[in-house]
Amino acid sequence: SGKHTVAVTLAGQHVKGSPFSVPVHPTKVKASECVVVGSALGPRIVAGDTVEARIEAHEQDGQRRTQGGDRVTGTMTAPFLPAPLAATVTDNNDGTYSLSYTPVRSGSCQFALEVDREHVPGSPFVIEVAAGPVDAKQCMCKGDNLNHVVAGNGGTFDLFIRDHFKNPVFIDRDDIAFELDGPGSAKKGVHKDSNDASIFHIKYKVLVAGNYNSIVSVAGMPVYGSPFGLFA
Repeated sequence: SGKHTVAVTLAGQHVKGSPFSVPVHPTKVKASECVVVGSALGPRIVAGDTVEARIEAHEQDGQRRTQGGDRVTGTMTAPFLPAPLAATVTDNNDGTYSLSYTPVRSGSCQFALEVDREHVPGSPFVIEVAAGPVDAKQCMCKGDNLNHVVAGNGGTFDLFIRDHFKNPVFIDRDDIAFELDGPGSAKKGVHKDSNDASIFHIKYKVLVAGNYNSIVSVAGMPVYGSPFGLFA
């Protein structure tokens, strides 16, 4: 594509008007001929990370395009997403396009990358969005015995491990600390849920009535709401 020069000669001499300037228009972009590279295609992404891709547009004959203006879209979908996540696409006006997006929900997703409403090779891509690092401020404790218990009886509450975007995070038991500060000693233990590795059951038993502080921390940091007031 572009401007080309055509020379027409007769007996070694240019005919009138030769050489002629002939514009050659590009053929239609072909998605199946496009080349795409980048971390935005997965197969694994961490929630909160911005990922990118570069699309190199090609025409039906495989020739690389040298101008922009094509319709390029990228969309992530999954049953657990409240709405499709649309990627930001920048036209570089040279036949290439820059794409980026930032997923925040963990799970198995599909990412459809289309040029001129047709999928590029490999699209839709299956991408696993992994939870980010644990964020103690997003970890939550819930349960009937979080704030009160009958002295002499056992109490239990649950700890939910989450990342910055409240995605479930799987961690080791050794990363959790639980202490009771009060008028008497206590028996206590932390147990991982048998079905969900992001949930821990915290069990304790205080023998002396009174006011206690229940201190729960993850990776050395207090969880949301800790320390909790506990009355026995």
